[in-house]
Amino acid sequence: MPLLLNKIITGVLGAMATAVVLVLAVEGQRLFPLPAVADLANSFWQGATPPAGSALPLQQQVLLQGKFYLFMLSQQWLLWMIPVFGAVFTALFIRRASDEELAMYLTKMHSQEKFIETLQDNEKSSGGHWGMAREAFDKLMEDGADVWLVVGRDGRISRANQAARQFLKVEEPAGHELQQALPWLTRSSLYGGLAQAMRGEVWRDEIEVPAQGTPEPGTTGTYLQAMVWPWGGELAVWLRDVSHFFKDTSILQNSETLLRQMVEESVRPVAVLDNDGVYIYVSPRFAEVLGIPAGELKRGDNHMEKMPNFPPDFRMAMQKLGAGEVVGNEAERVTVNGREEIFSWHLRAWKDAFGRPAGTILTAINQSELHRLRAQTAEAGERENALAYSDTLTGLPNRQLFNDRLNMALAVAHRQLGKLALLFLDLDGFKKVNDTLGHDAGDMLLKQVATRIQGQVRTTDTVARLGGDEFTIILSIRDRSDAEQVAQKLLTAIREPYNLNGQAANVGTSIGIALFPADGQQAADLIRRADAAMYEAKQGGKNTYRFAGKEIKIVS
Repeated sequence: MPLLLNKIITGVLGAMATAVVLVLAVEGQRLFPLPAVADLANSFWQGATPPAGSALPLQQQVLLQGKFYLFMLSQQWLLWMIPVFGAVFTALFIRRASDEELAMYLTKMHSQEKFIETLQDNEKSSGGHWGMAREAFDKLMEDGADVWLVVGRDGRISRANQAARQFLKVEEPAGHELQQALPWLTRSSLYGGLAQAMRGEVWRDEIEVPAQGTPEPGTTGTYLQAMVWPWGGELAVWLRDVSHFFKDTSILQNSETLLRQMVEESVRPVAVLDNDGVYIYVSPRFAEVLGIPAGELKRGDNHMEKMPNFPPDFRMAMQKLGAGEVVGNEAERVTVNGREEIFSWHLRAWKDAFGRPAGTILTAINQSELHRLRAQTAEAGERENALAYSDTLTGLPNRQLFNDRLNMALAVAHRQLGKLALLFLDLDGFKKVNDTLGHDAGDMLLKQVATRIQGQVRTTDTVARLGGDEFTIILSIRDRSDAEQVAQKLLTAIREPYNLNGQAANVGTSIGIALFPADGQQAADLIRRADAAMYEAKQGGKNTYRFAGKEIKIVS
């Protein structure tokens, strides 16, 4: 169609050009007439011109002009050469235009053939590459840990990898309907994802596989990361089990809840601070133990503003902590809210998940009550010891404490090469006081005797009551004369009259003396010899003292 139109346009243009040339030739002869031509023209116009005074219409004038051109053409054969040459040249132009059009057409056809051949070669090459890529993808899909399925648009599985076979628990899933292989499919968003992929769109989501039966307490369901996309004329389905992420998150959440519950219910007050000393967490017990009203210590508060004096030198403690030192005190008297209390406190550094210093953990325990209880316990212990090792009537050490102190004194004397004197005293006439004045008077007498004995010795010496009216004294001496001097003072002091609730009484004492190391180096030896010397003093007349041996001193 374009070639024919080109020919028509060329022919029309040739005809118009021939006519123009012909008109110009005729008009040229009129303007520049030759004699013969002028005669012909005059003869035509004389016969065709209307009478004088009349005018022809325009249409008749045009027709007359055309008749003139035909007349001149019929009379002059040279003018016929113009149409002939015009026709020839027009035909030549038409032929040339046709050849050029045909050449262009053939060139385009050749280019189209080359392009088609290139496309065919590319298609063959692409087909080969696609086949290789498909084989590599199939191998990757088969060996992968994720579930891969290829599903036809009829809903049947055409291909499945090893992971899919294990997931579906089917030896060969090909040919099975996907909905039968996955009974939970219609209850999940994966069903809609398949429909979306059939429309040519890619679908991805995270889905939860409904639990089959009754799940065990504390367990989570199966969570899958899923994607479906068009695969040629089929659909590709990819599934990955991500349940462990949800389990880990559940464990973390449970751990955080458990940790918070343990901290809040713990009796140990805890406050977690950042690097600027701002509270990140404050346990309920922390404010309570420090005597702060509930709600006044909360997240975001600055510890130094709320409690500038606790712990003491907090900024210095933070610096020591930064230097890696252990910061804290087991029992320190501090003033908190105007009250002096005893606190055990510790500062420990804590780090974030990247191991960077993130702040400090402050624990504080008010031990004031504990110290009061300990003091009371110590006092009670002392009272118990006094009861266990003291004579209930006189308050002097009893026999058990006497034995302990004697062994201790002997050990010191051994180390220091010192000397000791052990005095045994037994009252003379005590039974008569008991019988005549009564036991209450006798007890009163024993108390006064104990006081008089203590007045004659040093505070570093030990006076003990063994029971009844028997007393013992452990003396540190330089020589024998020191023991004699004390014994003499005891005899004099005890012999003085006693006032027992208005009734007078008199008693004396017999004293036995054993010396260390002369009379023995063991406690048992000294006790035995002092006791024997005391009985010898009684037998020798009473109110006297006697050393272990033959010598007897009698006081009149």
